[in-house]
Amino acid sequence: MDHGMCRTIHHDGQPAARRRPEEPRVSRLPEFTATVSVVITTTCFRPRPPSLPRPGRVPRHRRHPGHSEGIGETPITLTVSQVAWSPDGSLLALSGPDCPQTILFDPASGTVRRTLDNLSGPVAWRPDGRLLAGLYETGVLLCDPATGGRVSRIAGQDHRPTALAWARPGNFLAVADGTRIRVWNAEGGAQVSLIPWTTGEGDRGPDGTITGLEWLDGRYLLEFRPRGGSWRDERGSTCSTVILWDAQEVTWYFIELFYELVGGIRRPIAGTVLAPDGRRCAHAIDNHAPTIWRITGDLP
Repeated sequence: MDHGMCRTIHHDGQPAARRRPEEPRVSRLPEFTATVSVVITTTCFRPRPPSLPRPGRVPRHRRHPGHSEGIGETPITLTVSQVAWSPDGSLLALSGPDCPQTILFDPASGTVRRTLDNLSGPVAWRPDGRLLAGLYETGVLLCDPATGGRVSRIAGQDHRPTALAWARPGNFLAVADGTRIRVWNAEGGAQVSLIPWTTGEGDRGPDGTITGLEWLDGRYLLEFRPRGGSWRDERGSTCSTVILWDAQEVTWYFIELFYELVGGIRRPIAGTVLAPDGRRCAHAIDNHAPTIWRITGDLP
């Protein structure tokens, strides 16, 4: 199998032959190896706690309900399909679109710290760890993870959100709404920007659903659409897209197409997640270890 292949495209759908040296780009890093023999449903980096001298690890949540590799047993009655580390690396928020509750799980002790009722995934921790964003119908609820109480609600989405992400300063919240991304001022509840599905028609896949949003800082936002791209081969193979945005100016900086090669056929990758350093991405590939890519070059 040849995993993690990619191609850069311009906004008009033409292949990008090269970039200027100062422009950001994505390059592969051969730094992660592990044995994975299951279908991957979610991936996340663990922030480095003060007691750990080494970089964070990438936990992988297995498809069969309620079991996670490397973090112990989790509640088996919930359909958990997404995991998110707390900013201090001490808790995992276990959730998913079909999960009616969000579980705050302590992997060190193997115990449930708190159950947040009527809060479905995806969920996202604010960088200071004092708020947890999750879903109730098409609205986004902001909850206090310490008490479980609801602090506020952000309405205005047309569809049930499929991904959430806090900007690093904790002031903006990005919400995947259908094929678009809404960026909200979380404190005031005002919409800051609306980001479209920008992939050109010639490279656009059959499904623009966004399953991953990651902020590099308080301005630059990375989006992932698992079936958002189409490779220009004889099959018109569906592949995944990763796009970097200036979320304030609504300007894109690169569009990358990713796929894995299975039996000579290109297939979308399972997912992507940004490391705490804001420069490395782990691309999950079913039944194989994630591949690590680095974003290089200067941002404006």
